[in-house]
Amino acid sequence: MRIDSTQKIHTHYILGLFQDVEQQLSRFGYSASALILIHQIKFNETIDHFQTSIKTVFERSQSDYQQLNVLLRTLDPQAILLRGYAIVTHNNLVLRSTEQVQINDGLVIQLAKGSIEATVTKRSII
Repeated sequence: MRIDSTQKIHTHYILGLFQDVEQQLSRFGYSASALILIHQIKFNETIDHFQTSIKTVFERSQSDYQQLNVLLRTLDPQAILLRGYAIVTHNNLVLRSTEQVQINDGLVIQLAKGSIEATVTKRSII
């Protein structure tokens, strides 16, 4: 890589600034290396803080995921059927009321394991 005259001027200027800062620091009893060490310590503390924060966010997200997974498994239609419930349909529509069917209508009753076809012989409206 070629260094042009502008880069040399900038480098010289920055080195000059660094020397000026060093002189000012030494007037107050600080060395540049001491300040670098202080900033390194602060930087490390900041990194530790960020790592702790990221770990906390990750753990919360993992917990939320596990809770949602349990809820999803609980609401799974197959899990509901396994608990003894059934899904009753007429003309491929899920029935929610006896008003949706008439006497002699055909029904399909979906169970956890298999289905049953039935015919409406009586209807009670509650």
